[in-house]
Amino acid sequence: MNFDGVDSDDDDNNYAVDEKLIPVSTTTTTTTTTTTTTTTTTTTTTTTTTTTTTNS
Repeated sequence: MNFDGVDSDDDDNNYAVDEKLIPVSTTTTTTTTTTTTTTTTTTTTTTTTTTTTTNS
C-alpha cells in the first residue's frame, strides 16, 4: 500500500517515493592545508681590537 500516490519499488514502506524521482545531491569538500616554516638564522660576530701604545 502506498499513500503518496507514487509507485515504489519497496512495497513494505507506505511512505516510500520512487528513487528515480528523488534528486541526489553530492557535495564534495576538499580542504588543503599548507604549512610553510621559515627559519632565519642571524649570526652576529663582534670583534674587539685593543691597541695599547706605551711611550717610554
